[in-house]
Amino acid sequence: MLKNKVLLTGITIMAAIFFAGDITLGQTGSSLPIESAKDMFFDKSRSIAYILNGDSTISAYDFVKKSFVLSRVSLPEVANIKQILASPNGSIIALVYYTQAAGYRVAVYSVPLNNEKGNAIIPGPNYFLGNELIQGTASMAFSSDEKMLFVDYGENTLYIFSTNTSKQERITVGQFPSTIAIDNAGMVLVLNKKSEDLSIVDPFKRVVRATVKLGLNPQNILFNKITNKAYISNTGSDDVYVVDATAAKVLQKIKVGNDPTSLAYDEKDGTVFVANNSSGTLSIISSDFVVRTVELNSAAYFEGAPITLAYLNSRKRLFVLNPWEAKYLVYDVNQSRITKEDKTETFPVKIFASEKSESAFVLHWNANSLFVIDAETFAATHVPDFVTAAGAFFSKPQSVAVDVKTNRIFVSNLGGDYITVVDGSTQKPIAKITVGRSILTIF
Repeated sequence: MLKNKVLLTGITIMAAIFFAGDITLGQTGSSLPIESAKDMFFDKSRSIAYILNGDSTISAYDFVKKSFVLSRVSLPEVANIKQILASPNGSIIALVYYTQAAGYRVAVYSVPLNNEKGNAIIPGPNYFLGNELIQGTASMAFSSDEKMLFVDYGENTLYIFSTNTSKQERITVGQFPSTIAIDNAGMVLVLNKKSEDLSIVDPFKRVVRATVKLGLNPQNILFNKITNKAYISNTGSDDVYVVDATAAKVLQKIKVGNDPTSLAYDEKDGTVFVANNSSGTLSIISSDFVVRTVELNSAAYFEGAPITLAYLNSRKRLFVLNPWEAKYLVYDVNQSRITKEDKTETFPVKIFASEKSESAFVLHWNANSLFVIDAETFAATHVPDFVTAAGAFFSKPQSVAVDVKTNRIFVSNLGGDYITVVDGSTQKPIAKITVGRSILTIF
């Protein structure tokens, strides 16, 4: 009888882990303001983080008021959301979603937070992108006046959508557009991965004004409003191209470390920071193109989960997130050194810096909270601040083994370096045993 009871308990536990999602201590699934988070975008002007939950609901957390202004809001007729983007002042959000019947679409919503209409999301235009995406990707950017939404899609297309009417334009750019930046003149800079060039698009005349050849395997683009130049990281040639978009020419080819990807910059003096994945270093490019190298001693594989950067101008501190090692580092510009290094939880995917709250925060894949780092003290907290067993005890659970004599259940974690121990009587996780990364099967 004991054996049958324990095995049944093990099946129950695994059903809860794999099918019901997360096991939560002290909360019910429906009451979580963040649940199984998939994507996030940060509205810097209002210091609001918009979170896409696993069930395609939207939450929003105000870091100044320290409260959720939206919690698990469902959007009519929109499901299977892939991406979320907030406009420069956060009053508009755009979502890329997919349905078998309607293909890939973009939905635009206005978000009049804390006004006479209350906290709501008001539907706007809804645009068709295409059927199932066979090649290329989709990424988005708003114009500075928020009147236009730019979406690169598939093999060679840039869409220009109106955010308040049904007007749209379609422009052919280079092969496999992947990233968009907007310059000071409002031109749309489209990085094309396969053709390894930059399309400079005039959104007012609806034409490609010029095309600039880039380095090998370009990955990311940043427009620096201080230097009025675009910076493009090229992993194939291990360099950063500096492009004058107005003149449509490359001004500098700057050698950096191996596999540069993520870029950030100081909005006071124009200094650019480059994360070099394979070499585990940081390149710092001054406004006059002088380069310094900082050792991070923390490498990553750029194609799987690249090192990402977030810069806090008020503190002159650069937050460096390495998803492969599940840790973050802080480079202090004033001291010219790494002043902090610590672990995050498993599977960190995005990091942002909040000037108003003077903090950085990390989104972990499939998490039920945000990981928040105080920029002064480096104290780490969670938003919301309750502890979830899924975050603390499980990371992509893979297999199970049952010890009949002790009535304990052991769960392997593909996304972590530990085995989780569950008490079969109470069905609560009680311990973690560190054994090695990405555990597949246990016996």
